[in-house]
Amino acid sequence: MGKQYVLDCIPGCQCSPLPFSLLYVSRSVSEEVMRILYSENTFTISRSDLWGLKPLRNLSTNALSCLRSITVRLNNCECVYGPSLRMQDCEGTEFPGLLPCHPLCRTLGIHDKPLQKRARQHAAILREWQQVVGRMAAHCRPGVLRLDLVCDTGDVLTAKVHLESLSSLPKVRACSIRLSQSPGWELSALARQTATQLLVGQSQEKAQDNKQRPYQLPPEILTSILHHSELVAPYDLEWRSDKGLVPFDCCKKCTATLDCCACSFYHGAYSSTCTCWRLPLSIFLVSHQVYDIAMSIFYQRNPFIILPQGGRLDDLGSCNMAMPALTSFLQRLPPHAIPLLRSLGVAFPPFKSLLASESHQLLVDWKNSLVSLSSQCNTKELALDLFMSDSMPFRGNEAYQRALRRNYKLFTKPLECLSGLYDLFIYLEWPEGSTSQSMVEYSNKLEKEIMGADYNSKARGKFIRLPQLWYDGECREGPVFTANGRQIWPRIYEKAAFDTFRTPSYTYI
Repeated sequence: MGKQYVLDCIPGCQCSPLPFSLLYVSRSVSEEVMRILYSENTFTISRSDLWGLKPLRNLSTNALSCLRSITVRLNNCECVYGPSLRMQDCEGTEFPGLLPCHPLCRTLGIHDKPLQKRARQHAAILREWQQVVGRMAAHCRPGVLRLDLVCDTGDVLTAKVHLESLSSLPKVRACSIRLSQSPGWELSALARQTATQLLVGQSQEKAQDNKQRPYQLPPEILTSILHHSELVAPYDLEWRSDKGLVPFDCCKKCTATLDCCACSFYHGAYSSTCTCWRLPLSIFLVSHQVYDIAMSIFYQRNPFIILPQGGRLDDLGSCNMAMPALTSFLQRLPPHAIPLLRSLGVAFPPFKSLLASESHQLLVDWKNSLVSLSSQCNTKELALDLFMSDSMPFRGNEAYQRALRRNYKLFTKPLECLSGLYDLFIYLEWPEGSTSQSMVEYSNKLEKEIMGADYNSKARGKFIRLPQLWYDGECREGPVFTANGRQIWPRIYEKAAFDTFRTPSYTYI
């Protein structure tokens, strides 16, 4: 709409101008263009923008009837572009170093505060929201619209008041609702209940009519059914002593515009299109019979990876040198679950200091944890993976490489207490150098010292069954690419979009 509306635009928008001239060709062409525009595009509107909800409130009845996907940020307490940006060309500019946020936030101020009923802004926002919902309820077609609502609230009562307005809407095609940035069972349940009522053919009234019926199934059939449930995760399960099972990252399918994550694990939210895996705790609570079957499936079929505190398997460089919490992992498991383990991985932080002898405290702790594992686990059915990283700056130093290999040998020698392992895969210089010829040969040598001279890890799938991480281990603020490699999220900043602020281009970190 021109640079006089720079504060109201989306940074980095690379869309071509709308073809307004087509609206003036003829009445029939105008109606067809209007239908295509509103039915084939996804729209985002925020009350904190310069025009607020006015564009949605002023849409014509024909446009509302064609609308198929819209994200409404009624109250958003976070920046949609992440916490910080790094400039590509910051020399000679007035913005050196790191910026706290993108130019739009820096100009308009801090993000929205959580809505609370006692706040003065509550009545105005609620009144405007009710007007918008009333128009959408009167003119949107049933079963066509996808609605993504972001309404960060400070308490459950305020959330209920804002969601009551949605009861007048016709049934929607898909829906996601976020009520808080922080995880909250009560808010997630409220969002789930409201979204379920809006979905086509999935009203809560129908769900309540379905009474639970007692079942009698043979254990073999019940086991076969549970094998196809969510007890088997689609990816390896990463475990840390400070977080337990590390949460999976956003599936990128919870909302249509990728602006605000609505995965229930991270926020007080619910999305009907979210595909994130969640531990199905409800299955363990059905009965004693189902509990026993579920325990055996969960611990036998899922690979577990034990991480050092503060790290992820794809990023171990920032971890402090401390032994992996193998003992802590075994202590937190139910005693009858440890013999069920079939696949276990242990990730080591970088060896930032070289060990002088076998009496080093880190080695003593590692030996004690392996003894505990051998006494409680069925080692003949256990596949063990070791992921060992090193300090990057010293890789070219030959003396350091010799000392590093000595470290590797010191940590693998105690594995002799695990007699008869089903498989042993050792990955050295993980992850960048684990496939180099020298590291592959040395890791094979260490594996044969434990498993025997005839053991061939490559033939047993060492480099085929590599760890499968959710979304390649990237965080939910990570980039999203199309099939041809073009980055579509986060949006790339362009100088032309913010000439008014005289800001250079940016790159996300």
